[in-house]
Amino acid sequence: MSRERLRKLLNEPLVQFLLIGSAIYGLLSFVGDRRPLVINEARFLESRLKMTSLLDPTGPEAERNREADSRVIVDELLYREALRRGMQVDDPVVRQHLAQKMLLITEEMHLAARRPSAMQLQEIFAEMSPSLSLPPSISFCQVYSRVGWRQTNIARVPANPKICEGGTGDAFALGTRFNSWTRAEVESRFGDRFAAAVFAAEPGARIGPVESPYGWHIVLILEKLPGKAADFASRRADVIREWERREREVARTELLKELVERYRPRPAPETDDALRAEIEVALAHIQS
Repeated sequence: MSRERLRKLLNEPLVQFLLIGSAIYGLLSFVGDRRPLVINEARFLESRLKMTSLLDPTGPEAERNREADSRVIVDELLYREALRRGMQVDDPVVRQHLAQKMLLITEEMHLAARRPSAMQLQEIFAEMSPSLSLPPSISFCQVYSRVGWRQTNIARVPANPKICEGGTGDAFALGTRFNSWTRAEVESRFGDRFAAAVFAAEPGARIGPVESPYGWHIVLILEKLPGKAADFASRRADVIREWERREREVARTELLKELVERYRPRPAPETDDALRAEIEVALAHIQS
């Protein structure tokens, strides 16, 4: 390019604007790279606290503090350089982290502005009561035979708590004594027929042989405890946690509805029709 053409080109307002903008951007980048990195005291103290739990607490405190402080400084240096290079742009990990942080902040602000009423807690407790109640349970001892029991062998099995001491029958991997097992627990280990037999018997009774998937058992019923309904006072903390879980869901739902209305997300024009339809379903689900 001749000097004359270059001179004319440089005299063009648009070219001058682009050159000046580029110069300003370059200057800002140059200055930005060298701004003092100011790290607040809380970051150092938090790091020292974490390092104390990770490293040997009996080791030299000065070494722990130096390691903790070094990590803070290195993290902040790398974080700033990553931002300068634009590494946060379209990074899926950063995107997911920020999305989760946005939800967490929204939930905490929502909870901070609310307190559950006594009526709300009682309603939740009524819904949760079946799962909070203690089911009936049974304690029993058993002796086991892989192939079955002869009548003469059954007679030698103690009809008292000595049966719990073992020594009669075959070795059984699950043990001899079982304390406070619910019907569901007995069924899961010994089967439905075994559970029905032991729960039908009264404390002190020796029953059997009772069949299980393992073989045959002589069983002594030690104790049966009735179910116990949950009371609000002892399970209040569980009810509060359930109320908080529900309120967090409310906060998330309200936030997402607001953001959909504000930003009106939609697929790009070139999106396939089938995919576009599925995306519309997802949007409707978010707003439901």
